[in-house]
Amino acid sequence: MEDDGALSEDVFRKSVRGRPRVWTAEHEAFWRRVMECPPGTTLRAVQDFSFTGEALCALGGEVSGFPKEAIRRWAWLLRCDGDGQSHCRKSIMSQLGRMAHLLSHLVEEGKDVEVVQVFADRLCELKPTARDAIRLLRDWQARLDGTIWMRFARHDYEFDVTALAVKIIEKNQKDD
Repeated sequence: MEDDGALSEDVFRKSVRGRPRVWTAEHEAFWRRVMECPPGTTLRAVQDFSFTGEALCALGGEVSGFPKEAIRRWAWLLRCDGDGQSHCRKSIMSQLGRMAHLLSHLVEEGKDVEVVQVFADRLCELKPTARDAIRLLRDWQARLDGTIWMRFARHDYEFDVTALAVKIIEKNQKDD
């Protein structure tokens, strides 16, 4: 067999690395237009903006600002000015929004908002650092997702996801 020195594979083809993309190119392009992104803005920054918006909506945010009840209830998270415009804890709100986004695919409409509000209430009580808040939210989300999927596996579709969220927080309080 004669060797002509040719390579048996295409070494110039870029290998695909990392996690598979969840957002479609169209979805990403939409949010880049909404954000008016400068060149070089990462996908993570675009997603964080989107998820922060989901969390703000879950806490009652509107274009005109927040209702007074929401400003009082979540003052630590929202940090609203006199006009009701939020200067929120963006990293924490982004994680809350990620949770709302994932829950919106698992539970009936509106329940995801209730769960986000329950978790926001607890964060406002604890007032953790951003790092600790994100760790707590990820832990709560993992526990909640696991509980929901276990119920689905048992064909139990009749449960109160908000009550499950409260139980997770209570269990977390006992563990601390």
